[in-house]
Amino acid sequence: MTEPLLALGAMFFGTKLDDAASFALLDAYVDAGGVWIDTADCYAFWVAPEGHGGQSEQVIGRWLAARPGVRDRVKLSTKVGAEPVTPGDFTVQRGLSDAVVRAGLTGSLRRLGADRVELFWAHVEDPRTPLEETAAALGDLVDSGAAGAWAVSNH
Repeated sequence: MTEPLLALGAMFFGTKLDDAASFALLDAYVDAGGVWIDTADCYAFWVAPEGHGGQSEQVIGRWLAARPGVRDRVKLSTKVGAEPVTPGDFTVQRGLSDAVVRAGLTGSLRRLGADRVELFWAHVEDPRTPLEETAAALGDLVDSGAAGAWAVSNH
């Protein structure tokens, strides 16, 4: 039997939780044997004053930079597609076009201070973009080594 995948969700790191609280949770999680850390490029735009996400990834990036060697002990998971076009507005999201998916991972890697993520998610459905386009972009990112695997969330 395969063990279930357990991940620490980092949704409110950098918004409702400051660096000190976020770092303490990350430290305790890793010290307890935790491996997977899950975030998204849109976290948490709905509580961020500027109405855009990325704060969670930035906090994780600062935490990784402050703890040399810990990147070898954790696996990173992030998502693309749900960041709003208009700040703070849930109604129109950036979606999952080839350009958005590729730029999304580039931005996530920059904020995380990482050269790859182990799992890259298509965060939400995008009826404007052909599924084949999204799948091809995600597949290319896996083939390039920037992502270990891809998956879908909230579909």
